[in-house]
Amino acid sequence: VRFALETLQEGGCFICKFFDTFTHVSCSLLYVAAALFQQVDIVKPRHSRVVNSERYLVAQGFKGPATPCFATLRAAVQRAQEHWPRQHPRPRADPLCSQD
Repeated sequence: VRFALETLQEGGCFICKFFDTFTHVSCSLLYVAAALFQQVDIVKPRHSRVVNSERYLVAQGFKGPATPCFATLRAAVQRAQEHWPRQHPRPRADPLCSQD
């Protein structure tokens, strides 16, 4: 999301793959996309299995950095990344394969 905000030009498009659109983070992203883009759709690919929950956020017509909420969103994304865990979530050694 931060990369998109830093690189998109006015009128640009943003596509993001979702597996769950009911989480707080997903709903927040949809809300923000609606404020920053002229058109926002959630699309299920035609060839995607019915049991697969994948969806795509397709946002078109980026309104640009002059949008009132743009600076607030950009600052929030930067703060979130600063507090994001920097460590790998899995242990380095697999306990099932240890040589003990």
